[in-house]
Amino acid sequence: MKRSTHLMIGIVYYMSQLLGVLAFSYNYDTGKLQTTIGITIYSCMVSVLMFCSLPILFRVQWKPRNVNGPELHYKINALMCLLHIVAVLITVLLNWSKRKEYIRTIRDFQHARNRLLQKFVMSDKVQQYFEKSIRSKFYWGLMYNIITFVASYDILRGIFDIESPIIIMGLGAIATVLNIIMTHYFFALLNVNVLLAVINEELKRILNTSSQLFKLQRLKQIKPGILITTCCQLADELQDLAINQYNLQNIGDRVNRMYDLQGSCVVLTLYMNNISVIYMTYMMLLHEELSQDYGTITVMIIMPIAVFFYYMDLRIFTESMLNFGDCVKNTKDLLKNLQHCLPTLDERFEKSHIR
Repeated sequence: MKRSTHLMIGIVYYMSQLLGVLAFSYNYDTGKLQTTIGITIYSCMVSVLMFCSLPILFRVQWKPRNVNGPELHYKINALMCLLHIVAVLITVLLNWSKRKEYIRTIRDFQHARNRLLQKFVMSDKVQQYFEKSIRSKFYWGLMYNIITFVASYDILRGIFDIESPIIIMGLGAIATVLNIIMTHYFFALLNVNVLLAVINEELKRILNTSSQLFKLQRLKQIKPGILITTCCQLADELQDLAINQYNLQNIGDRVNRMYDLQGSCVVLTLYMNNISVIYMTYMMLLHEELSQDYGTITVMIIMPIAVFFYYMDLRIFTESMLNFGDCVKNTKDLLKNLQHCLPTLDERFEKSHIR
């Protein structure tokens, strides 16, 4: 992995520590996970500060200060702010109630990765896909977080009727926390998807080898002893891949369950954001005074750029979520293609399969 990619992952990790998202530490050199008193105390303090935002939720102003402003757009923004804060508070509770489960899941993944890569090699293609995905998520996510934090100042001030810059910046940081959490979700699924891709590549290799053995057997160009030895070797490899694929699929399912509530909030926010973008575009085209109220630079430059970064970041995140199911399905499809060769090769090879 390139040094710059390591740096990006490190930035996300330390940002998570700073925002109190992670209640444990991770050593990149040794891969060791541990909970320390210092990190626990600091995360507790940040968690308490986040829950101090609860009274502010009751200050939501559901009507814009400007009577002529687009009221539906304002209410959608207010509801999305509430969803972001609620999702973050849910995460705070889960971080403490499921901290051991988080650590156990990461350790199980480390064991599965070490076991798989000890016997099978990750190809350059998969490695490049892994690094490209990390770098793309980092770039687009960083730009979106910056724009979200900067643009949220006026929005939060109006929605919560607050003038204190410190409180508004704190609420803006809370809104950014949800994006950091979803980045963790993305990294977790991406790592699982990459190892599943390694398994699928090895299955393709075994599929090609079995097809060659099938042809050589039909042409009687291979000795029975070599055929049996090769089939036994392929059977052992299939068995190893079966165990790894089963473990990785379970880990992926556990990751999806751990982030299901936050993911639901993100999906709901996405739905409302789409409505907000369509509605605001329609209103600005219909009423020229709205464009003048928001400013030409905001309407023509800042808003399109913000929406572009948002959807690019979302596209990368969605692809990672969908690729998990695709990788599992590809494994099943590859095994179906393997079946036509197995009955005529070797009994042990035939019984080897991935669950």
